[in-house]
Amino acid sequence: MKKIFSILMVAMMAIGSVMAQDKLKFENVLNNRFGDNWEVSLGGGHTFSAYDGWGQGPFMDNFGWNVEATATKWFNPVVGMRLQVASGQMEAHAEKSWMITPHADVVLNLSNWIGGYREDRVYYAKVFAGTGMHVVDVNN
Repeated sequence: MKKIFSILMVAMMAIGSVMAQDKLKFENVLNNRFGDNWEVSLGGGHTFSAYDGWGQGPFMDNFGWNVEATATKWFNPVVGMRLQVASGQMEAHAEKSWMITPHADVVLNLSNWIGGYREDRVYYAKVFAGTGMHVVDVNN
């Protein structure tokens, strides 16, 4: 697992260093410096475990909780990279299990790509794709 995490980190650093070069342009917009245009967010909520069927056991025994932290770096107004870690506790039939889900995504801002960059825009349409893993400590 350490090897996979190390490989992902090296790949993300390589992508970041390539995107940070001023020679790369997207729609005639220069890329940002590394310290510019970061987004950081924290979130949390409830989880519902349905991996063994919807009708198994009391309904309320399948709820847990989770928290997540996200950092997004926008290389230019259209392309960014997001790193996120979510963790929490799952419950199934009153059995508790810890989970962690780290992942990395490439984010495209469709609003800026299709409609051009506008400072007064309030909402953005974004799509993302990436890789990650979901690790669960299941107690049997």
